[in-house]
Amino acid sequence: MLLRRDEDLDMIKNILQQISPDDKVQSWKEIAPETDLMVNTTNQLSYILMGIIMFALAFGIINTMLMAVMERTREIGMMVALGTSRLRIFMLVLTETLYLTLAGAPVGLLAALIVTHYYARAGLDISGMGEDMMRSFGYNTYIYPEFPADKFPAVVLIVSATALGSSLLPAMKALRLRPIEALRQ
Repeated sequence: MLLRRDEDLDMIKNILQQISPDDKVQSWKEIAPETDLMVNTTNQLSYILMGIIMFALAFGIINTMLMAVMERTREIGMMVALGTSRLRIFMLVLTETLYLTLAGAPVGLLAALIVTHYYARAGLDISGMGEDMMRSFGYNTYIYPEFPADKFPAVVLIVSATALGSSLLPAMKALRLRPIEALRQ
């Protein structure tokens, strides 16, 4: 029996066992535990990959915000000299990062949605990654990815937290500026 959603596996298995208690009912996880292991390993690998991407994102944000602070050294120095509190300077950098994140995240999610939608219809040929191996596990060499809409909030939250966390270093740099030295630059 072929199911559309993996989440229904246990429920359907239990129903089939109740309907036919004399027959042996097994899920694909019981028939091919190596495939289940491969799926779980792939899931863990995706978290590692996401961590690497967030690490790269953090460096990009630190670089962007440090450049923004360094280019506005005189302006920030002037603001401090005129009495702007350090908290406001700190919040200025955090707010700018938040705005950049709120502008960039939807664009990135939309691009991911478009690319995933395309490959969900056309399929993604992964035969170059070991056609014989894929077939030995019962997989086709074409995969059809899906965009898990339930993961949207988590992705936005993780990206936002990474962005705001990464902006702390540039914000601290802005706080350490001394007005007289900043105005000389």
